Amino acid sequence: MKREKKSIFLMAILAAFLTLFINTRCDAAQIQSSVENFFSNFSSLQESSTDDTTQKNTMLDLFEKSAPLLSEGSNKPYVFNPAVLQSIVQEVVDMNLHDIKSKIEAIHAKLTLKYGPIAIRQERRWIFNYAGGAMGQLTILYASPKEYLIFFGSPVGTEGFSGRYLMDIWDTVFDGKMLCYHEAGKTYGTDSGEDFTRYEYGPGQKNGLTGYLPQGKTKGYMLPPGGAYMLEYGRGTIAQGFYFGVIASASTHILDYKAAYTQLYDFATTAVKTLSFGLW
Repeated sequence: MKREKKSIFLMAILAAFLTLFINTRCDAAQIQSSVENFFSNFSSLQESSTDDTTQKNTMLDLFEKSAPLLSEGSNKPYVFNPAVLQSIVQEVVDMNLHDIKSKIEAIHAKLTLKYGPIAIRQERRWIFNYAGGAMGQLTILYASPKEYLIFFGSPVGTEGFSGRYLMDIWDTVFDGKMLCYHEAGKTYGTDSGEDFTRYEYGPGQKNGLTGYLPQGKTKGYMLPPGGAYMLEYGRGTIAQGFYFGVIASASTHILDYKAAYTQLYDFATTAVKTLSFGLW
């Protein structure tokens, strides 16, 4: 037990340290250009190469050449654009796939085509997450000190508190629906008046696919019985959310140290990888 607590503590320190290392910025245009070049070269390779050894060596060379260069002082400090992520999810929703796994695989493939196999984590390791009274499962697709991208959801539904963060969060629902509500006297646009609106997000829902949580704001949310899955994107001071989103439940009442450690480990290792390729 002590070893597990120590491991979580050390991983939290590592992840928090990474979030302080935010001087490097990445030009999204460079990423897109590099990804397009990579897949263009990869297509040519598949057509022309038949020798396995030659193909492996050429693949390594392509990855090295296709890795985006660091771009300090870029006026595009973020890798992802919420509107672009929503359009990718919308494309998959329009495909009318019937099962959750097919939808997840389709979105994952489109993200890889858009941002590259280096930026988008290829292994999907699903981990239980318990925060704010809600339980679900997630898998990390991208991580850095100022951005994260995950799949999150539950096949049976859940309900809880969003948390209050120093970051903005966009939840784009591609299966099922998510219900949200705000503090009645503190709507996102003004602190006057009363808002008892039930917001509904998901395919075919009245408020569209994406629920937005501005930094410093909160909401209640529910994935109704039957469940829902979403692509979640956050940008801002990511480490500030670790305690509420990962550590608090593991250290107090849920006591699932393995899940907490795995989330922090996957975040830290993915962030280190994106740093090594200049994808911050």
